[in-house]
Parts: sequence; structure tokens; C-alpha cells
Amino acid sequence: MNLELVSYEGMLKRIEIVMGDLMLCIIDAALFLSSALICTTNMKPKILDIPALGFVGFVAAVGFGIYILIEIVKRKKK
Repeated sequence: MNLELVSYEGMLKRIEIVMGDLMLCIIDAALFLSSALICTTNMKPKILDIPALGFVGFVAAVGFGIYILIEIVKRKKK
């Protein structure tokens, strides 16, 4: 059997981009879940009645998620 692939470079580049986005989303989800787990503890100091570390984690997770969405939207406009 002789198989010749034509223009597979574009497909490989697209797979790399999608896998990179998927990895960033998994990291963001892990940050969000770990912040939620920290919020169940009784750590001090507290911000808005939740542990400060959990609050900072939530803010970072939301910011990171917004960054990921902006990057995906910018890439789709190209």
C-alpha cells in the first residue's frame, strides 16, 4: 500500500493549537477546583469571609479563563 499525505502540515498545526488550548483549560480548571477546596478550610486571613488564598486563586482562575477566551476569539478572527 502506498499512501501519500497532502497538506497535512496545516492539520498538524491546528491539532497543536487545539491541544495547547485544552492543556490551558485543564490547568485553569485545576486552579479553580483547588481554590474551591481551599475555601472549605478555616484558614486566616479572610477576604469577603473566604480564605485569602482561595480568593486569590478564584481571581486568578477567572482572569486566566478570560485570557484563554480572548486568545481563542482572536485566533478565530484570523
